[in-house]
Amino acid sequence: MADHDLRPVATVNGELGVAFRGLPRIFRGFTMETPLEVDVVTAAQLVREGALLLDVREPDEVATVHVAGSQHIPMRQVPEHLADLPRNRHVVVMCHHGRRSMMVTQYLRGQGYTQVTNIAGGIDAWAEQIDPNLARY
Repeated sequence: MADHDLRPVATVNGELGVAFRGLPRIFRGFTMETPLEVDVVTAAQLVREGALLLDVREPDEVATVHVAGSQHIPMRQVPEHLADLPRNRHVVVMCHHGRRSMMVTQYLRGQGYTQVTNIAGGIDAWAEQIDPNLARY
């Protein structure tokens, strides 16, 4: 089997998942039900359906613009706020453009949060495609 080969595995709850050989442990065994990343249109739909919108930008960025109803935890403070994040609810993570939120998404998945998804394009894409009344910076 090559380092990039995939093989099916059964997860704890009996769902079929995929194990990746040669990739970091945090990516192994996840089902495809919760995508690693979605576009802002899909993210907005997930939020309307009850997902938590987690904003990991810095306080000065949130003061400039934020999405109503989002929960703000700066990226560097996420490890000390794990208890504040639900394990039984989908969490979609946002930053300015999607890079920091992807790191947080991967970190949370590594901590056992299986229903966490990054928002590609971040709040900049959200302001462009979902709510044009939001300020852009």
